[in-house]
Amino acid sequence: MPRFSLFIRSLAVCTFGLILVTPAWPDDPDRTKQIADIEAKIKALTAELEKMKTPATPAKPPEGLPESWVKSLTWRNIGPATMGGRITAISVVESDPSTYWIATASGGLVKTENNGTTFTHQFDRQSTVSIGAVCVAPSDRNILWVGTGEANPRNSVSYGDGVYKSVDGGKTFQHMGLRETFQIGKIVVHPKDPNTVYVGALGRLYGWNTDRGVFKTTDGGKTWEKVLFVDDETGCIDLMMHPTNPDVLIAAMWRRQRDAFDSYVGERTPDGVDAYDPVIKYGSKGGIYRTSDAGKTWAKMDKGLPTVATGRIGLDWYRRDPNVVFCIMDTEKVGTGTPPAPTPYLGFQGEDAPGGVKLIGVTKNAAAAKAGLKADDVVIEADGKKTPGYQDLVDVIQAKKVGDKIEIKFKRGSEEKTVTATLDKRPDPAAGGGGGGGGRGGRGGRALGLGFRPEAI
Repeated sequence: MPRFSLFIRSLAVCTFGLILVTPAWPDDPDRTKQIADIEAKIKALTAELEKMKTPATPAKPPEGLPESWVKSLTWRNIGPATMGGRITAISVVESDPSTYWIATASGGLVKTENNGTTFTHQFDRQSTVSIGAVCVAPSDRNILWVGTGEANPRNSVSYGDGVYKSVDGGKTFQHMGLRETFQIGKIVVHPKDPNTVYVGALGRLYGWNTDRGVFKTTDGGKTWEKVLFVDDETGCIDLMMHPTNPDVLIAAMWRRQRDAFDSYVGERTPDGVDAYDPVIKYGSKGGIYRTSDAGKTWAKMDKGLPTVATGRIGLDWYRRDPNVVFCIMDTEKVGTGTPPAPTPYLGFQGEDAPGGVKLIGVTKNAAAAKAGLKADDVVIEADGKKTPGYQDLVDVIQAKKVGDKIEIKFKRGSEEKTVTATLDKRPDPAAGGGGGGGGRGGRGGRALGLGFRPEAI
């Protein structure tokens, strides 16, 4: 009996196990629904997972304002209310143009990393906030050079104390020397070696000093060599490196000096150009200098350039064609190109009147007075052409040249007369000449001395 009992027990266990592992019949509706539900959930989760793995598509930028709206918009100044200084230099990370620095004449340095949407102030804890140049290393966006001292020699210029270097994108700076350069015009950095840097120093503004010209370092600013020095009066205002050959550079040299009295408010300037110019702004040793051996030797360029004393110079290299260099140059002969033909001058003022042009003023010793014309005469013809109005007389005068004769027919009271006048050259108003050409007369007259409306002068 024990064996039979053991057999019965074994058979019961096997039967029970068979019942546990035997699947339900395929036509069980509940189980089929469960499977369908699970499969649907797996499919939905798989789709959601794939969606999360796929990179997000950038949002489409908003379209610009309608053109009609833009035309109605106007700019207005929102600050700052106090003087912040001029923009003196900009340096852009060329591999990421959304990042750049802006240097100011008396407001320090700011940096943007989002194309100008926001700016971060830098260079706020140094001994000067006047900056003349800024340059980021082309090979390392974290290395930044700043040259202090604005190089625009205006009457409110501030001086600097040399050059500074940052190795963390402008977060911190270290002073790297050239303290006596006062004003720095330009900094350029080697495209592949951030330790090789050239500094164009304009030098002391209110006096002469030897710390001016072009300086070079090859050890990241630990030591400096003055590679271009003209004299203690001439400094570097601009500096450019060849787009493909870093051993070739050109430097713009400028001789200038300010003093406490070099403005001519209410007076005629010696050269007649600008009342706020430096007292010295031209020099024979200034000009453009070129090196092709990384600053070891320099030669002054003269082919195709002015041979007179030069002033401030601006340079730019055309990257698409390195053989092309653009230059803007001030010289002692500025404004003395081929002068325009002198303007014919009669020397009277007039106004529209019934039947002609009434003279309301005649300049003493001018062409009109010499011909016998007087105030209150009414010009009715000029060179045989009727002059029923002001513009008709203007047209006749404008067609003439200085020295030409013009026949004027006029009425004096009820009497008609004809005279011949020889056109003069219009006097220089700045020299105290003019008379009859400076504006409307006391009775609303129009000056005819220049042969056109004074409003157009």
